[in-house]
Amino acid sequence: MWVIIKIHNKKNTVTKKVQRQNKIPKYKYLIATIFMSIIAILPLVVRLKTLMLDKDLLMYHPSQGGYITDIALYYKNIFFIVLVTLLTLVFIGERIYPDTVVKTAYSKYNTNKNYLILCGVFLLTIIISFVFSKSRAVSLLGAPNSFEGTITWIGYILLFIFSINYFDEEFYRVFLYKAFTVLIIFISIFGIVEFFYKSPLDMSIFQYIILPKEYWDQIGTLEITSYFGQISLTLFNPNYAGQFLALGIPILLSIGFTRLEKKWYKTFYLILVGVAAFVLILTGVSAAIYACLIGCIFMVFVHHNRKFSRRMVLSFLVTIVLVLVTSPIKETKLVDAMLADFSNENRPTTYNFQIKEINLEDDGVEFTGLGRQFKVKYDEENNEYIFYDSLKRPINYIRNDNTYIFTDSANVEIRLDQYDNYFLVDLGYKGPMHFGYVDGQYYAIGVNGSLIDEINNDYTDLNRSLFNFATGRGYIWNLSLPLLKETIIKGFGADSLVFHIPQDDFVGKLTYHGTPVMIIDKPHSMFLQIALSFGIVGLISFLLILMFYFKSSYLIYKNKENVKAYNRDLYIVFIGITTGIICYLICGGFYDSSITLAPLFWIVLGMGVSINNKLMLKDSSN
Repeated sequence: MWVIIKIHNKKNTVTKKVQRQNKIPKYKYLIATIFMSIIAILPLVVRLKTLMLDKDLLMYHPSQGGYITDIALYYKNIFFIVLVTLLTLVFIGERIYPDTVVKTAYSKYNTNKNYLILCGVFLLTIIISFVFSKSRAVSLLGAPNSFEGTITWIGYILLFIFSINYFDEEFYRVFLYKAFTVLIIFISIFGIVEFFYKSPLDMSIFQYIILPKEYWDQIGTLEITSYFGQISLTLFNPNYAGQFLALGIPILLSIGFTRLEKKWYKTFYLILVGVAAFVLILTGVSAAIYACLIGCIFMVFVHHNRKFSRRMVLSFLVTIVLVLVTSPIKETKLVDAMLADFSNENRPTTYNFQIKEINLEDDGVEFTGLGRQFKVKYDEENNEYIFYDSLKRPINYIRNDNTYIFTDSANVEIRLDQYDNYFLVDLGYKGPMHFGYVDGQYYAIGVNGSLIDEINNDYTDLNRSLFNFATGRGYIWNLSLPLLKETIIKGFGADSLVFHIPQDDFVGKLTYHGTPVMIIDKPHSMFLQIALSFGIVGLISFLLILMFYFKSSYLIYKNKENVKAYNRDLYIVFIGITTGIICYLICGGFYDSSITLAPLFWIVLGMGVSINNKLMLKDSSN
């Protein structure tokens, strides 16, 4: 009897020992929660913030008494910095005070040293560019309309490094799949409500959450949404909403194609992909729509799997049904959305007075258009304005109080509004130009009342139709590309491009964007943004990271039979991640990096590297 009890107790001891070995440490749940928060919560963070504009930006960003407001970016940035800081502390802490020996994934795979070296170079260029930036105060946390400063970019690189390490374990990958799915559900619901009703940000119940208490007396009257006819969700801009879905739909397709034994799982993801594609159409972002189409064609080609192709077709049938059912409610304009960047409707209008030059002269402000010219002069003695044609002959006008209306030699109507020695001239563009006569000299008036004593007319050539490309991005690239010669080793610093991209080109802004007061603070291309912000060396390090990733992806695809035999579901997710990254990068050629979406991209890229490492290691062992 005693012997039997002894054996039984020994068996229990062994079982408890195995359970202790298999028990997941609690800090791993903390790590998973941080990643889930970055993925599923950060893009949804919206909160009004009023802050003092840095003095270095007073000439570049409109403000009210020196104060600016932000609702979609500032707190996202702070939330991101806090989460990455916490993740960094946990990463360090689990190596200083480990319950057991904690191994990293970096030592398991030889390719990881390449990523770590390139990340080190990238981090170095970010820091050096910050040190030499024109305004370190601005570059540290970022500028308005972006808030993507030096600390944020350092956070991106750290997040990528941590993702390579942690997503080597299936434990963390499962949490990412869940968080990603939850985010897609929220974004889809949010997008449909915003398009067919109104943005939840404009609803009173949500404004109690996103507005500080001092604004509660205005709840119900505030309209926060600014992109009419397109949906921006909580991502600040329709472009980022479209780019997010272009990144997410291929990954969602892959997640839904795993665990095929569960019918409810397949059906759920099939419908969710269709709804997400429908919301992508509602954003009206053509580059993202095309990128997603390219990605889906790529996935069909890579998979060579009838079941996968059938599921993709079924998902997009859901999209088509939604388009057809909802069109009577509100026209979705599917074709218009796909052609938006290339249609004449979205190109800058050809205005009657096609401005060519604006010159501030001693005897007035001279406006020269195609085949026409006139000059405005301030008469101090009579406190009124006089107009002359190209032959210096007076032009008759009609005056109504402080408004002057006259026609030029081509019978184009011009309007001038007088505010004593300050005046605005409306040539029929989207916005007027402001000028002043101060101490005997004529000035153009810039942001926050700044005086500009010279207008540069040398940037643009009106015959270059490529400047209209992609809704005026060609013009912005024309201003930005020449700056690359100044950023070979180091860049201008994160969020510092507003100081270097020419802002005094009134003619170009009017011609290609319809208003002279537009501030160009971004080059509207993630690759150009990196090159200008952190130098060409920084861009090369980023491109090499991508090159190593796509090289490993190609090798995995080349030996797909061995890899699929090892882990079919992981191979399917690998294809989804690779495709999503391709879609994101296609959009990145037209959109800047943004705190609303970039953290998700760096996590996905890091997980893609970790999955490729596992699949390549198994393939080489085979």
